[in-house]
Amino acid sequence: MPRGRPINVAAVDAFNRLCDYLETSCDQKVYTLKELHEQMSGPGAQIYEMRSLKIKLEERYGSDIFMVGQAARPGLFCFKGFAECVLSDKWCTEQSDAEMNMAEKHVKRCARLIAAEIREMPYTMKE
Repeated sequence: MPRGRPINVAAVDAFNRLCDYLETSCDQKVYTLKELHEQMSGPGAQIYEMRSLKIKLEERYGSDIFMVGQAARPGLFCFKGFAECVLSDKWCTEQSDAEMNMAEKHVKRCARLIAAEIREMPYTMKE
């Protein structure tokens, strides 16, 4: 006779439907664990608790997922390929912003020099 808690077939089915949704949807995005939990739920559905959902996701996807959680913030979930894409895009954006800031500093410096030259130019009011 098997030991432990009996398998909740309804919760397993709801989890499998959630995984099918994640694997087949074209939405590559970051989800909160609460969103995934709500995606599993339906009227009268028996589903896993949030902690169990996190464990099941880790068991199913292993190193292919990125999960992060901090105190007072919702736990986040996404596939690693998407996380790498987001991080890469963020880095590239920051690099281009840094380059723009440097170019902006050069333009402002040049503008100050030009304004100083204009103020120092001799001029007359006769014409």
